[in-house]
This record gives sequence, C-alpha cells and structure tokens, in this order.
Amino acid sequence: MQFIALLIFFVAPLTYTLWTCATLVRNVALAKGSGIPYVVTPWNPLNPVWLIIRPFFLPLLQRPPFRDSLRARLLSPDWSWTYQYTFFRELGCDTFIHVTPASNTLCTAEASAISEIANRKMGFPKPTQLYRSLDIFGKNIVSSEGQMWRHHRKIVSPSFNEKTHRMVWFESLRLAQDMVKSWMDGRTVSSSTVTSVSGDAMRLTLYVISYAGFGVTLLWPNADKEKQSKTGENLESASNADTATETQFHDEHDMSYFQALNSLLNNLIPILLLPNFVLNHLPIEKVELSRKSYIEWRKYLQELLRDKKANLGAKREKDGMDLMGALVKGAGIADESMRVPSYMEKGRTTTPKQLLTDDEIIGNAFLILLAGHETTANSIHFAIDFLAMHPSSQRRLQVDLDRIFAGRPISDWDYERDFSPLFSGMAGAVLAEELRHIPPVPNIPKWVPTTSAPQALIVNGQKRFVPSGTYIYLVTLAAHRNPNQWPHGPPSDPANPAHPTSNQDNDLEEFKPERWFRSANIPGTEPDEEGTAPVSDGAGTFTGTNMSSAFIRPPRGAYVPFSDGPRGCLGRRFAQVEALAVLAVIFSQYSVELAVDDWATDTEVEKMSIEERRVVWEKARIQAKDLMHNHISMILSLQLRKGVVPVRFVQRGTSQDGKTHEAPSSMSIKADAIWAASPSTTRGQPTQLSSDPKGERLAYANNKSIFLRSIDNPAVSTQYSTHTTATTVARFSPSGYYVASGDVAGTVRVWDCIGEGATKGEYHIISGRINDLCWDGDSTRIIAVGDGKEKYGHCITADSGNTVGEISGHSSQINAVSIRQQRPLRAATGGDDTSLVFYHGAPFKFNTSSRKHNRFVYGVAFSPDGANIVSVGADKQIWLYDGRTGEPKNEIGVGEHKGSIFGVSWAKDSKRFVTSSADQTIKIWDAEAGKAVQTWRMGDEGAVSVPDHQVGVVWPAGRSDGLIISLNLNGDLIYLNEGTQTPQRIVQGHQKNITSLATITSGSDNHQTFFTGSSEGRICAWDITLGRAEIVDGDNHSNYVSAITTSHSGKRVYSVAWDDSLRSIDAAAKTFTGSSTKTDGQPRGVASGSDDELAVAVATHKGVSIYRDSQQIKNLPFPTFSPTTIAASSSMVALGGDDSSLHTATWDLEQRRQFTELGGSTISALAFSPDGQMLAAGFASGKISVFETKGWEIAISRWSAHTGRVTGIRWDKGGKYAVSGGLDTNVFVWSVEKPGMRVVASNAHKDGVNNVGWLEEQTDGPRRVVSVGGDASVKIWRVEGLS
Repeated sequence: MQFIALLIFFVAPLTYTLWTCATLVRNVALAKGSGIPYVVTPWNPLNPVWLIIRPFFLPLLQRPPFRDSLRARLLSPDWSWTYQYTFFRELGCDTFIHVTPASNTLCTAEASAISEIANRKMGFPKPTQLYRSLDIFGKNIVSSEGQMWRHHRKIVSPSFNEKTHRMVWFESLRLAQDMVKSWMDGRTVSSSTVTSVSGDAMRLTLYVISYAGFGVTLLWPNADKEKQSKTGENLESASNADTATETQFHDEHDMSYFQALNSLLNNLIPILLLPNFVLNHLPIEKVELSRKSYIEWRKYLQELLRDKKANLGAKREKDGMDLMGALVKGAGIADESMRVPSYMEKGRTTTPKQLLTDDEIIGNAFLILLAGHETTANSIHFAIDFLAMHPSSQRRLQVDLDRIFAGRPISDWDYERDFSPLFSGMAGAVLAEELRHIPPVPNIPKWVPTTSAPQALIVNGQKRFVPSGTYIYLVTLAAHRNPNQWPHGPPSDPANPAHPTSNQDNDLEEFKPERWFRSANIPGTEPDEEGTAPVSDGAGTFTGTNMSSAFIRPPRGAYVPFSDGPRGCLGRRFAQVEALAVLAVIFSQYSVELAVDDWATDTEVEKMSIEERRVVWEKARIQAKDLMHNHISMILSLQLRKGVVPVRFVQRGTSQDGKTHEAPSSMSIKADAIWAASPSTTRGQPTQLSSDPKGERLAYANNKSIFLRSIDNPAVSTQYSTHTTATTVARFSPSGYYVASGDVAGTVRVWDCIGEGATKGEYHIISGRINDLCWDGDSTRIIAVGDGKEKYGHCITADSGNTVGEISGHSSQINAVSIRQQRPLRAATGGDDTSLVFYHGAPFKFNTSSRKHNRFVYGVAFSPDGANIVSVGADKQIWLYDGRTGEPKNEIGVGEHKGSIFGVSWAKDSKRFVTSSADQTIKIWDAEAGKAVQTWRMGDEGAVSVPDHQVGVVWPAGRSDGLIISLNLNGDLIYLNEGTQTPQRIVQGHQKNITSLATITSGSDNHQTFFTGSSEGRICAWDITLGRAEIVDGDNHSNYVSAITTSHSGKRVYSVAWDDSLRSIDAAAKTFTGSSTKTDGQPRGVASGSDDELAVAVATHKGVSIYRDSQQIKNLPFPTFSPTTIAASSSMVALGGDDSSLHTATWDLEQRRQFTELGGSTISALAFSPDGQMLAAGFASGKISVFETKGWEIAISRWSAHTGRVTGIRWDKGGKYAVSGGLDTNVFVWSVEKPGMRVVASNAHKDGVNNVGWLEEQTDGPRRVVSVGGDASVKIWRVEGLS
C-alpha cells in the first residue's frame, strides 16, 4: 500500500516532470531550428491539468510583475480574444511559434502566410484528430481529410445553391418578422427592455436551418398556434401533399422535434467530450438529458432519412430547399448509374449504389446544422449590439435600406432583386465589420503532419521551414486588426481607446462599417441636423446618400471569417443571406437603443435634457463595451458567455417620448429614363454585340457598364454597373433570362436581365482581358476567352463557376468563341495565333486545330442549326467548317473585303450570314453559294473614313423584318434592312465620360433640345421627346469638352474644350457656326447670361475673358490664383478659385470683389438663380452654400449632403428649387423655402455625376431633371411634390 502511495505521490509526478522537461527541450530545439520567433510556456493553455488549476493561478499571473509578460498572456485559453493584435505588436512580428511540452503551435496574423497555408491543403491539412468528437452521428466533411474529404465535399457542396439561398431568404424574412413581433409584445412605439436577443437569434437560425436541412417548418412561439403540428410543439405541417411526409413524423418519440434538437444543442458538450460508457452510466441530470436528446434526435434523423429515400425512389422530389434530401440524392441512392469508388469499398456497409453510408449522411446533415446555427446567430446578435452602440452607423444603414426597398412591404421583397444591393450596401458593410470584429472562431487550426517533411513558408518576409508535427493557428482576430494589412485612420477618441491594449494608435478596434467603402461615399452619410439624444435617433426622419458598390479589398488572408482556400466555408452565402435578411427586417422598421434601466426609469428619461440623455446613454455604452471585451469566450464559437447587453426596439420615426415626427420631405425623385451610352470601340479590335432570343434588345459594353437597349426604341434601356473595371463583352443566354458579361480584369459576371439585374455569380476566368464569351444551348455553361497569362480561356457552369472543360490549343490571346447549340456539344475559338481550335464537349476538350487564316482570327460563329462554322479575320478571309467535325469546307468571298473583317453573325435560317469590315462595308453572304448577295458601304463614296470602320455586327434572331445592326468605330449603331440600300436608322451618342451639359429654357423655341459634351471632344444634341442623340454637325472639338452654355434666347450654344478653343453652335440647326476661337489658356468654364446674345465669359487657368461673336473684347488675368468654375447673370460674372475664394466682377470686368471666408474648400460649381438674386456655390468638400447677391450674406448653409466634390448646380425656372450632382455619384434636389427638405437619386452615375439640369417642358406638377456622368449615359429623373 505504501509502495502504491509512493508511486502515486512521488514517482508519477517525477516521471511527468522529466517527460515535460525532455519534450520541452526537444520542442524548443525544433522551434529554434526553424528560424521563426518563438515564445516558451510551461503548459499549453488547453492542457487539462492547467484548465483545472487555472482559476487559481491565472489571476496571479495577471497582476504585476507578470501582467505584461508575453508568456503569462499566452496561458489564457482566450488569449487571442483578450489581447487581439497586442501580442503580435509587442513581439514585433506577425508570426511566431508557441512552444509547450505537448506541442509547438505556429500562430500567425500575417495575411500572406494565412493565404498560403489555407490554400496549400496538401502541405498544411486540417488536423482532423481535433474534430473526431464531431463524428457523434457519423463521419462528415469537417472531420475528414484527403480523398475522403474531396468525396464528401463533392456530394455536400451542390446543396448550397441559389435555389437554396432564395428559400433561406424568404424563411428568414418570415421568422424575423415573428421575432420582432415577439419583442414588441403588442406595443406599437417601443418595446420593453429586451434581454433575449442572443437566445432569440439562436432560435431563429435553428428554425431556418431546420427548414433548409430537413424540410421542417417551425413556427415562432405563439406566432400561429392553430397551425402548429401535433408532431412537435412548434412544428408546422406541410402545405401540400407532396412534402407532407417530410414534415410530419410518424414514429413514436419521447421528445418533440424541437425539444430534442434544442436540448441536444444546449447540452452538446457532454456528448462531444465523454465516451459512451461514461455517458450511459453517469448519474448526472445534465448528462442524462444530453444522452436522451441525442437518442431522440438520431431517431428523428433516421426517420427523415428513410422518408427522403422513399421520396427520391418514388421521384417525389421536394420543390424547395432540402439539404438532407440533396445529400441523399448526391449519395447516389436510387441512382443506377453511380458506383462506390474503389478506395471506399473496404469495410463499408453501403449498397453498391450508395456513395455515403447512412451514418455519413446523418453526420453531414448534423454538421451543417451545427455549423450554420450558432455562428450566424452570433453575427445577428452582435450586429444588433454594435448598432445600438453606434447610432450614426445605424442611421446610415436605415437610410440605405430605405433606398433599396423604397417603402415596399416585406411581402414584396425579392431575393434576386434585393439581396445584391443589400450585400454591397451598408447592410453588407455592417455584417462584414461585425465579422471582422467577432469572427465565428478566433483561431483556424491547421498542422504539418508528423509523417510529412518540414514545410517551406514565407513568414515575416523570409523563407522558413515549419517543422513536422507543428500545429498552426490562423489567428483571425489578430489578422482582422493587423495595421500592416488594413487601411486605418487615427482613433476617434484617443483618451478613451476602444481596446485597453490593442491598436491604441489607430481605429482598427473601433466598429466602423464605413471603412469597407472605397471612398468617403458612404450610404446615409450626412451631417446630423439639430442635436438628438443617442438613445433615440428618430431614424425615420433621415435621408442621405448612397454608397459605392465596391468594398475595399484587403490583402488575401487578412479577412478570413469563413476561412480561405479549398476548405473555406461552404455555407458562407447561406449565412450572409440569412443574416442580412434578418437585419433588413429589423432596421427597416425599427431602431435599436441601449436600454438605460440601470440608471434611469422611462419617466426620468422623458424629463431629461438632450445632454442628460447623452450622459446616461454613455454609461450604458461603457457597460456594453465592458461586457463584450471581458465576457466573450470560445467554446464552439465566440459568444457572450456572461451577462447581456439590454436593448429596446423603437418604431422608426418616433423618439423615446413616443411622439411621431414629420417626414422631412414631401418631394420624391425616381428614375424616368436611361439614354444609353454608345458601345465602346477600339481601332483594330472587334467589338461584340449580342441580341436576345426574341430580337428585342441589344447588349453591349461601355466603360464599366453593360447596357441592354431596346432595338425598336433605343431610348429605352437598362444599365448593369456592378463591374469594377472596364467591361468588354456581354451576351444574352439562349433562355433570355440572363446575361454574362466580362471585363478587362478577367472577371465574368452572370446576372438577371429580366428583373432588377441581380448578380447570380462572379467568376475570375483569366488574368487579363475577356475578349469574348458564349453560352451553350441549355444556358448552363459558359466559355470565356481572352488575353490571359497562364491560360487564354476557361469553361464554367453559369450557376456555380465549376470547371466543365479546358480551353487549350492556342499560343496567344483568343479573340472569339462560339458554342454549338445542339448536341453533341461542340465549341470553336479563334485567336491571334491564326488558328481555329475545335472542341468536343461536355466537358469541353481539345479536338483539332486549323490554320487556314494567315493573320489574326477575329470572329467565329456556329450557324443556328449547328451545321456550319464560319471564321473571319484580319487577313480579309472567310472560312466555312463542318459544325460537327470541325473539318474545313471552303473559303468564300476571296478578295471581296478590302480590310480586316471584325464581325460575323448568322441569319436565323442558317443559310446566310453577315460580315462587317474595316473597309467600311457590311456584306450579306449566301453560305451555300459562297457569294455576297448585298453590300452596304458607309461614309462618303470613294473616301477613306476611319470612324466608319465597321467593327461589330449582329443579325438579331426572332425578328421577321431582316434587320441587321452594324457598329462603326465612332460607336454609331447602324440599322440596315435586307433589300434596302440606305440605313433605316443611325443611333448615336457618347462613348466616353460626359463632362458637360446645357439645357435650354422653356422660353426659347428650342426648349425640346439639350446639349452634352464628352471627354473625346464630341458634342451631341438630344431630342427630349424622342430621347435621341445627334452628333453636332461639323468639326467637333479634338479634346475634353470642359463646359457648355446657352445664350439667353436659346438660339446659340457655346462650348469650350481642352483643345483651348471656343466654339459656337446654331441650336436649331445643330451645326457648328464659324471657326473655332483660340482661348488664352486651358478653359475651365464658359458662361452666358448677359442680355447681349453674342456675349460669353470664358474662364481659363490664367484668368477670365469676355468674347462677343467669337472675338475677345476683354481679358483679365489672375496671377495669384487659377479659376476653377464660372457662372454669369445679366449683371455680373462669378468665379471660383483654387485659392478657396469667390470672385465677382461686372461684365466689363472693371468692378471686382473677393470673398475669402468660405470654409477652406475649393469652389467647384457655381449657378445664379434665374433672377440673379441668389448664387449657389458648390465646394470640393460636398457642401453647397447659397448667397444673396444684394448683400452677399449666406442665405442657406444646410445643403450639405454630398460627400464628394459638387460638379454641377442648376436652378429651376422659378428659383424655388435647385438640383446638384457630385462625384459621390448622387443627384440631390433642394428646396429654397425649406432648406432641410431634399430628395436624392443615389448612385445616379457610376464614377460620378458631372453635371445636371432641369428639363423645363412644364412648370406645374411633376418635373424632370437630367444628369450626365462618368458612365457616358444620360439619365432622366422625375421629381414630384414640388409646389
């Protein structure tokens, strides 16, 4: 007995100590040999012994002198949350090795290292030994690795598709409304204090995943008692017979469906940690409840699995989302064509047709439920708490929600239309920022297996080798706050830092959703009006600006809330859809406030002044901040483990005293028309045109936009502006429901062309320009080609971007691609290497190559019946090939074209095709005879005209009038009818940035016309009635048109451009008059207003000049400043200067004044009211001030909603309203009588609004505003509610 006691109390500890020392020495040597900085601690923070004694010793280590020790900090299991980036900053590197006796762990917050580790799945696999406890129901995608993991992923991943996400959207909307209703509890203005946000978010996500995973619809408690199913206290029966067997349970159960599931999730830890023999015999109530819920939940899963198999075998597939059903189908059950791979046959109990065992199906289903339940709930909960603590961000979110939903009821919200703007707007930024602050897990584990060699890795800027057996933590919390990888600014309040130790010299510890936008153009941003108490924002009364659709892109690896690489989270989109839908429901109707019950009652708050309310709110904010810093910890995910942040939900538009405030504006503005830009063209390069299957619309690229334009009425068009780089091509799908478009960055986007243009998918194809793309006949596959580096093309599925073929056989860029629309599928590509490559599919693979051309191949097209292929190129040749084999047939039209052939398109009868060429001709060919049957030549007869080079052509299918549309280098769309000799119509417009605009007042004879100028020097006259542009006749400017103005009568139009010239236009004839007049410098603006019809003032970078009848009569240089803009009334000229001053002068330039105290920002736009009594000045800061010209006092200073340079201001005829545009992409309409009244057209023009104007065709009722901008389009806005 004494010997046993000696063994227990002396030998065992001594042995353990010796082992600890030996392994620690070994691990230190390994870490030292790697060359990576390391820190040594005596225990791993998750060591069981340390976890037992930690409560006694850790508080001692957190006091001086140990408190600031790196080793002491590492002994806390939650060190990454507690200290965040502090540890890495103090260590002086972003990657280190934590050395303990048990193991070495490489910890990194370095973006490049994180990205490399996450993407090298063979060198740095997942340590599946840490996930064995998740196999409680069966092997799954998380607990497997290697070939088995790939097998699981192949079967699981198809479950996450757009159909699933759409159904998640609607289920989340339904449940979110019920959740909010339960918080309001019958109240109409304000809820009582809510402390159940976390638990209710858990319930909501549990209900959503139950619906998604198992087809089980759950009702919110007391939401609709009469619909609750007998099979569970909150289970709703299916609404149709086909799915009733999937949502009604027939086996006997001791617990309801929800009870079993909820109990299992709340008591999961004993199931995960305890072995079965302990679990079955331990007489502890919580353990017994865990065991019972586990047994019951397994019975439910088995019953559901049995029903799924029966339904699949009977071909009764559910019309909706059903992840478990998809798993059953993906596992090959009831599919005779599927077989188990040989590597899986040994020891498996599946049937010959089943690729996953029943346990594996159940295991994956449970894993999806577990992963998608708590993490999304935490994001919703923390987003609500953060927004309660940051009212200004909450207001911006609500303004952006108002823009997106425009007052539509929730029943009218649509996934395809509304999710994309939500995701790219303020709601998406709130979610992204919440996940940056509190990702689902603080550390993502990887390792270098003991059986593999040390792995090379670039860390801290040097190549090092990570030793075998080393565990790895991708420390997301620190990576998300690493100032070396994230743009950051100074802290908002240096005296009260957001974190006690981390990043105190910057703002990365602060919750700022606005940081995600590329510029200061943030949704809902505007200066606060009169001060309001933070506890009650009255959010229903705010309007504001919209946002840039593109978020900042930190380096890959710097932002990994869903991990990265092949093992990135499959449910990422699922979670985003669910969370954003819930947040949208809540904040579209309510504001959330921090409850101040601990410091004041409701009655006391009502009696408080604004400052007193701020004081108690600040106390609540400090308490919430303390809770979130000190009591968030990790078990399965990062969660607030102690305490709650109490909040209240208040009806928007009300304050805490319950009084509803008047809406700020009865005005409204909405889009009335888009008059599209012309297609972008490049000399010596083909431009692709596409028509929809019905022959009703044309698709083409211009700058960063894609335009879909009505063929019969070109004034009707829609614009897709989500690309972030210049677009190159757009093609309608054969179904007519979608468009695929490409850009110069190698990205292809697939989007809805019937609804609101929602993006279905974004796929990076090549590392270079996309030259062409094509759909297959099923509208499911896309081949995109272009000028890449590693490859020149790729074939993908349209819905997921999965690879379905390889585009090979070319040695240089590919210019054109076509896919045969019938089976067997064939594809052809042509490129700069003079070859036409033929592919068999699907999947598409190289079959043969032909080099009949001797120069670049520019166009390839299969005939609609698939019998032939035609190719054209820079060698002026046309070749026909067999559509099934790719064998060359014959060359046709030898010598007919005299220049490069850029475009080819077939007629719907497959007997004829049309070509367009640089020789200025368009020709129709009889394919069988090999002869041209009709030719059109553009331009003057016998004259060479480069603008008339024909660079693209399309023969729209679905039409009976034989219409052909050709495109010239000038961007003109030329309508041709077979059998006629002259064009039916020529559609003109701008190809580049529209820089200037001049409208003609309604008192003139030409008020149905306005003029625009663009950066390529082109000036167009627009017919307001028809929405049609006509390029002004004569020699246009050769450079950037900086300004246009009209004379008092509207008979003359004057323009100035960077070719340093002044031109005059006859407004009625739309023709330049006389010759150009040379200016004294680069023109900055031109203004008229004098009663003298022929007099204009021109501002240049040197000064100002007065011209009469194109002759300079007065010049005034400014040696101390350069003018930036100019405006004129009948009596004076006003100039803004780069000295941030306003300068005025009489028309004779004799009497001059200067005003300097204007706010320190450059004046960028000026406009006199029609009577000349007011002058509106727009500044580069976005502010607009209105001066009374009699005494030069500031009359209005509250027009300050722009967040970027004001580029244009115009007054309406009565001088009661003004319209403005800015580089923030927004158009505002302002009221003079009520300066706080305004309406906004957000995101009016991609890349900024350059000018605005009023279309004065009527003075009463709704009026129209016109805007122009960087997207080369003209947009018309209808403004209502004007008095």
